[in-house]
Amino acid sequence: MARTPRKSVAQQEATRKQRAEHALQTFLDMLASGEFPQVAAQATILSRASDAPSARWSMGNQTLMIASGTMDARGYRQWQAVGRQVKKGAKAIYITRPNTRTLTEKDEKTGEEVKKTFITGFGFTPVFRVEDTEGEPLPEYDPPTLPPLVDVANVLGVSVKYAPPAGMWRGYYRDDTAEIVLCSHDERTFFHELAHAAHYRLSENAATNNSCKVRKEIIAETAAAALCRLYGYEYGKVHADYLAYFTDGDTQKALREVMRYIGEVRAVLDLLLSTAERTQQTKGEAA
Repeated sequence: MARTPRKSVAQQEATRKQRAEHALQTFLDMLASGEFPQVAAQATILSRASDAPSARWSMGNQTLMIASGTMDARGYRQWQAVGRQVKKGAKAIYITRPNTRTLTEKDEKTGEEVKKTFITGFGFTPVFRVEDTEGEPLPEYDPPTLPPLVDVANVLGVSVKYAPPAGMWRGYYRDDTAEIVLCSHDERTFFHELAHAAHYRLSENAATNNSCKVRKEIIAETAAAALCRLYGYEYGKVHADYLAYFTDGDTQKALREVMRYIGEVRAVLDLLLSTAERTQQTKGEAA
């Protein structure tokens, strides 16, 4: 049997670049078209309700999966492990796999040496959609009923107050005083400012006063839009102007930044929803 010739290093690099560009364009198209908040909402529910391997993927990979028209994708052997077989002729979709490098640095405050891991780029792993497999039936997908976000701000130590309209601003969050000031009663404004507050409270990748403003706004805007979709409120497109920050010609860098901030969106949503669930549970126990 004739063997398929191995690709040269240059051919392998060209393939990686092509897949990276395709992944980046998928994200940018979804964000520019306004589709991403719906995908973020679906991915958030998936991660909280499903036992599928993809429920533990990063939101970036879940986005690539959902953009391919499925809510469940797995590797060839993962499908075999649950009694399903990939159909003949099925084409794989590719999810990202971070390439990392670990460096030892000296902590400026303690003088101790600490290891830090950095993402240097991305490789890609083939997976197949459930629609492209056949065999044993899978468990029913049963998303949970989401709790309301009434008391989340207070639990996070953030006060909420209303003020008269102030020019173009519909509301704002101040981390130094831990308060949300709303100049509008619409839900998306509250969700946006609540997302800012949650972002500042993340243990990793937290926002700071010195963080890039564009990045903080992308995360708050995207998280707020996803929350609106989760709770049945209308929300317009996430501003396409924000995307220019990530498209400076370096595909690997742009993809790395987009994947990172999408991860922060997931962390913001998880913090808000888990806080809401604990608040609801506490109320139920007190009743």
